[in-house]
Amino acid sequence: MWDACEFFPEEGIEVLRFLSLIKVGDDHKLIMHDQLRDLGREIVRKENNSEPWNRSRLWDSEVVLEVLEGNKGTSKIEAIRLGLYDGSGSCTTETFKELTNLRFLQLDDVNLIGDFQNLLPRLRWLAWDGYHLHFELTNFHMKKLVVLNLSGRVRFRMIGQDLVL
Repeated sequence: MWDACEFFPEEGIEVLRFLSLIKVGDDHKLIMHDQLRDLGREIVRKENNSEPWNRSRLWDSEVVLEVLEGNKGTSKIEAIRLGLYDGSGSCTTETFKELTNLRFLQLDDVNLIGDFQNLLPRLRWLAWDGYHLHFELTNFHMKKLVVLNLSGRVRFRMIGQDLVL
């Protein structure tokens, strides 16, 4: 995934490990201290404090919903994490129309609805979890996708054309 995003982390990860800023767990997951995560989030917040749609990453569900429901998404956004945890949310193709540089998308209990043809052209990582996740989408062609994580609680119901990964 990092190669696909043109990141070359080998040396950087070793430096962070040496400085005890991250650990590599038994399952090869990177683990960072909460304070380091919070520092990174504060740096992203300062990209644009008053207009979150002009930040590179969005993770707070309230902020994400404000941006997506208001169709304020911009090409500056590269990563989104949206967790509703109650199955109440849906995202349509209009939601993603301007997110042309989105590379990371994590959805928790969120439905996708609509025709996704020519949307999300740079998406590399899709993590999708939800207990009763049903979605109605067509033309979901993720040509550059490198990581697809559906290891959570996902059930598929396809209506329409095809799902191509």
